[in-house]
Amino acid sequence: MSRERIFLYVAASFYLLFAILYMVFPLTLAGSMGVSTADSTGIIDIRAVYGGFQLGLAIFLFWSAGADQWVYPGLLITVLTTGGVFFVRLVSMIIAWEIGNHWIGLLIEAVVTLIATVLILRRE
Repeated sequence: MSRERIFLYVAASFYLLFAILYMVFPLTLAGSMGVSTADSTGIIDIRAVYGGFQLGLAIFLFWSAGADQWVYPGLLITVLTTGGVFFVRLVSMIIAWEIGNHWIGLLIEAVVTLIATVLILRRE
């Protein structure tokens, strides 16, 4: 199995794990990043946005890892989505002039984006 496919399977597994965690423990995970809600509407939104996005991405990455013609698109969508979250988190931290627990997410997003980018560049 290629490095690209292994990476996609690992990334998909982590996205799936966090999708499940956000669906089961939305307040715990959101609260660890300073997000809080006072009612069920907010909890629904946390589950839908955080859990739903990560579930969809996990499914796409699993599918991409399973078919040769979809490996490159899987890597590319990983760079675009994870890199996008990294960029906006970094800019937001600079605007707010606050780090908090966000450095953990920033580090993970940077590493995932970097690995996917390197794998894309090595394929070309």
